[in-house]
Amino acid sequence: MKRFRLGLFGRTAVALAAPFLAVQIALAAVFVAYVSLPLARSATEDLAALITLVTQTWVELPPETRADYQTELRQNHRLLLEPARGPQPGVETHLPYLALLQKALAKRTGVESHLTRSSHPEMYWVDLPTPETTLRIGFSHQRIGAYPLRVVAAAVAAVVLASLLTALLLARWLTRPLARMTRATDAVGLGDLPPPLPESGPRELQLLARRFNHMARDVRKLLESRTTLLAGVSHDLRTPLARLRLSLAMLPDSVDSSLIEDIERDVESMDRLIGQHLSFARGAAPEPPQPCDLGEILDAAVADVRRQGAQVVWQTPDHCTRSVPVLALRRALANLLDNAWRHGQGSATQVQLDCAPTQVVVRILDRGPGIADDERERVFEPFQRARHARAPGSGLGLAIVRQLADANGWAVSLHRRDGGGTEARVEIPTQA
Repeated sequence: MKRFRLGLFGRTAVALAAPFLAVQIALAAVFVAYVSLPLARSATEDLAALITLVTQTWVELPPETRADYQTELRQNHRLLLEPARGPQPGVETHLPYLALLQKALAKRTGVESHLTRSSHPEMYWVDLPTPETTLRIGFSHQRIGAYPLRVVAAAVAAVVLASLLTALLLARWLTRPLARMTRATDAVGLGDLPPPLPESGPRELQLLARRFNHMARDVRKLLESRTTLLAGVSHDLRTPLARLRLSLAMLPDSVDSSLIEDIERDVESMDRLIGQHLSFARGAAPEPPQPCDLGEILDAAVADVRRQGAQVVWQTPDHCTRSVPVLALRRALANLLDNAWRHGQGSATQVQLDCAPTQVVVRILDRGPGIADDERERVFEPFQRARHARAPGSGLGLAIVRQLADANGWAVSLHRRDGGGTEARVEIPTQA
């Protein structure tokens, strides 16, 4: 199971929110202990004193005046008073406020009384014994007046929400420059020069942004110098190659034709190597996708490699129109087909196209010696070749394919083929 790890934003938010929440919980506990509970005890003592006084007064009144007294209690004090008849209505309740009231009544009367709660209407009832009879006193929930638990819960919720929002805003403020720097670093990794980072904020972030901008400019200059150097070298080398081709064409017929063919193949090989170096030096910028028939693109790529003498097994599928970077895909397919042909040891190369609505998969399969498991990623690095590779090459073909794939959001990989050989797979997210 993959372990979940918080990013910098999440860790900063947690680091800021945790102390805020701890402080607010402590303040809430202090408020309950030193404000809410004392007020609740005072209120329950007053209500218990009133209930006890009402009970004593009712006992001392003449029977003919008790009905008027009950009416006055109901109208002026919102208390119901009557002799108990039958079991106490409702169910026993253990709310904190009512528990304090029970204790206050027990302290004043010396009798353990139990409060019950009825729902329709919402009333609280308590039976108090007297020398004459048992009196039942009732009062509504509104008679209590205060809602300390609700107040505490609302206050804690508001403070917790404010703390979380404050922590998130502070974390966002602190990590936003780093997020911008991450995006800029990705752009530099692709060979682009992003806009200069704003050199603002805390002093450390200002210094970091300034040094990053300076580094990005240096990297861009280095890449431009490398491209210029390789382009110049390629141009200088292709000039004598052109003269060699011209000289070969002007040789008399008496020269051995097989020797001329060998020299022409060497010239073509040198020209191809120069082209690969120049293509890799130019890099690969993201290309906007455009609608095209992928079957036609593969037809053209297969035709090109067949003209060089390769045997390719390929059947043109039905229309598979998708939006893809056309030029980049042509370059990648050309390199993969050339690689499969040169390392396939004379066997036929197979090309397959899976055209799904959201993803296109191109498979290029050969029957060469294969690539060891520990080399399948290494051969995508520049100038790296498999240990058992026999065909001539510069080690840049797969590096160019990976460069194009990274720039355009593809996935390129190599797999072992059943029966021997290698499968090169290109997975291209698309939209129909």
